[in-house]
Amino acid sequence: MSILLIGFMGAGKSTVGRLLAEQLAKPFRDLDQLVEEMTQKTIPQLFEEGEAVFREAETKALMAALGKDQVIACGGGIILKEANQALLQAYPQVVYLKGQPDALFRRIQKDEANVRPLATEKTVAEMQEILSPRLPLYQSAASIEVETTGKAPQEIVQEIVERLEL
Repeated sequence: MSILLIGFMGAGKSTVGRLLAEQLAKPFRDLDQLVEEMTQKTIPQLFEEGEAVFREAETKALMAALGKDQVIACGGGIILKEANQALLQAYPQVVYLKGQPDALFRRIQKDEANVRPLATEKTVAEMQEILSPRLPLYQSAASIEVETTGKAPQEIVQEIVERLEL
């Protein structure tokens, strides 16, 4: 059974996901990469066609990924679409990686490997405006919530492993 990681950008979904997959001897899958493979388009190209186009492709990728035994890092906005919310809420192993807004902001600013142009130009207050309406959606979709602020990725992985029903 797959383990899905959700949370805001900068929460550590990809970093923690790779480590968790390694520890559990499961494949790791980044949902955005799967979307690109399935559509043969980049995420920016899909967004140029409209956010709804991207979200529809994301839903199809999520449904395809759920049938496999792997660790999946979902995009930060996956919970914005009702169909995705329903899929996540019905799934037993969804981990919400929760971070404090100022910590998420610092991680995003420092992340040179995964530059997020729209996010790097925002203030903490502007990031909070994006995050606030998503919080209840992340919480309602998750079966496990793990605070990431001030923790090393391996500590987060260990907490997930201890709390999962494997």
